[in-house]
Amino acid sequence: MDPPQSRPSTLTRCPQCHTGFRVTADTLVLRQGMVRCGQCKAAFNALEHLLESPPAEVPTAEAAESAPAVTTNYDLFGAAPAAGETTPAGTAAAAAPDDRPAASPRSLLFQDTPRKRAFPWGSLLGALLACVALAGQATWFYRDKIAAAHPDIKPYLDMACAELGCRIKPPVDPQAISIESSDLQADQANRAVLILTAILRNRAPFSQALPMLELSLTDAQDQAVARRVLQPDEYAPDVPSPTIGAGNELQVRVLVDAGSLKANGYRLYAFYP
Repeated sequence: MDPPQSRPSTLTRCPQCHTGFRVTADTLVLRQGMVRCGQCKAAFNALEHLLESPPAEVPTAEAAESAPAVTTNYDLFGAAPAAGETTPAGTAAAAAPDDRPAASPRSLLFQDTPRKRAFPWGSLLGALLACVALAGQATWFYRDKIAAAHPDIKPYLDMACAELGCRIKPPVDPQAISIESSDLQADQANRAVLILTAILRNRAPFSQALPMLELSLTDAQDQAVARRVLQPDEYAPDVPSPTIGAGNELQVRVLVDAGSLKANGYRLYAFYP
C-alpha cells in the first residue's frame, strides 16, 4: 500500500503581527482564503498575503523549528498542530487553543465588504406615476375652476375635453351670488302681467355662471300660491354668455304673467341646480 501523499502547502503572513504560517491548499479552498492568525487572532485573507518564496525554499517541519517566524502546518483557525509536527518556541502563543468563540467563515468573508444597495428606480418611477395620476384627477375634477383662474391655459383644457368628451363650464360658488335688490310691480297697461326687477352681484374673484331664479308669489298669510323658476336665458336674454364677471353686477328685468292670481307679496331666490 502506497504511503499517503502530503498535501501541498504554501506560506502566508499575518498583516497584523507579521507571523508567517504554512497553510494547505485544501484549507484555502474550503474557507475561500479567509483564515485567522493563531498568534494575534486577527482574521485576514491568506491569498492576499502569500509569501513569494520558491518551492525549494519552503521550510520543512524540521526547518520550521529553527525559524520562529513560521509555524509548521498550523491551520490558523485555532486547531492544534498535526501529530508529529512541532511548533517553534518563538510561536508558542500561536499554538495555544483559542478560547474565544470563533467567527463563522461567512462572517469572516463579508464583515469588511458591505453590500452596495442598488438605487430603487422602480419605486421612484411608481411614485412619479402616482403623482401624475393624482394631478390628472385633480385637473379633471377642478377643470372649471382652473380654467377660470388661469384663462391662459383654458384653450388647452378645451382641447383635452374635446378628446375626452367633457366640457369646460363656468365655475359656481352659490355663497358668492347675492340679490342686492329686487322689486315686483304690476304692469300699468296689463294688470295680469308682473314686472320683476332685480340686481344680481357676483362677489367671487372669478366669473360665474348665471344662477336660476325662483320667484314665489305669496298671499296675505305669506303662503306661496304660485312658483316659477326663471332660466338665465329668460331673465338675461341679452347677455352674450350666461356668466357674470368677478365683482360685477347684472340688472334683471323680466315680465311674469300672473293671470288671475291675487298675490300680496313675493319671494326671490338665486340658486344653482
